[in-house]
Amino acid sequence: MIDIYLYFLYNKIVEKLHRRDTENTEKKFKEFIFAGIFSAHLLVFSVALRLNDFFNRLIIKICKPIS
Repeated sequence: MIDIYLYFLYNKIVEKLHRRDTENTEKKFKEFIFAGIFSAHLLVFSVALRLNDFFNRLIIKICKPIS
């Protein structure tokens, strides 16, 4: 699922950057890809949290401040 999302994101970004003929295309491309990867990971993480109570309890235990 993430692979399909990133492939789609890659194609759209490259298409837009080539259409605009912008300078620093490689730098802009990397920024967009990193943003896409970050958002894809957040999506997967949030779905995992919603589907499994174990993850919820584990995260709460890990993030709980030590008294």
